Amino acid sequence: VYHHEVLEHGDFSSRQQVVRWLRRFPFAFLSDRDYCIARREFQEDDGKLIYGISKAVPDHPHAFQGNHVTMDVFHSMWRSRTVSDPWGSDSPACETILLHHEQFKIGEGLARFAVKHGMWGFVKKLASTVPLYVEARRKRVDPNQQDPEAYGAGGIPNPPNALKHSDSAWSLQSMGGESGNNSSYEGSECSDDSAQ
Repeated sequence: VYHHEVLEHGDFSSRQQVVRWLRRFPFAFLSDRDYCIARREFQEDDGKLIYGISKAVPDHPHAFQGNHVTMDVFHSMWRSRTVSDPWGSDSPACETILLHHEQFKIGEGLARFAVKHGMWGFVKKLASTVPLYVEARRKRVDPNQQDPEAYGAGGIPNPPNALKHSDSAWSLQSMGGESGNNSSYEGSECSDDSAQ
């Protein structure tokens, strides 16, 4: 992801957002992809069980601007829960189940090639960076405490930007948000090519 912006905010504690991503893949034969996604998080059992849902919102007023392939079919659902450590220590572990579907708009053979040759690099990078994240978080809070530096903690956007009235509250309403709380702001951007 070389560009991201938050188009709309709802309830920060539920991570209700509409975001726009521009995504580049490490293969020259794949065009950049443009995503406009509504997402929300649900927590149960004092935060020990977390659900996240995301879906494309192709008719959002700020969606799909530019010469990119628009990703208008995108659904992603995950569940994370605290479980016993499978290796027997007293430390808690996390189990995450992800169900994901998107119409990538390329042939099946090409999609299989891209996943087969691109996913392993992503998994290796993820495996090497997660321990660094966990170590930094453990310095701030215990495993089951809410992180005050987490995005949206305390109801304030991170990074904070000036809020403005939303003209598209419907998209968060469709995710279970309340229309009275919705607001949007000029989104943050990143251009770190190392995050691809």
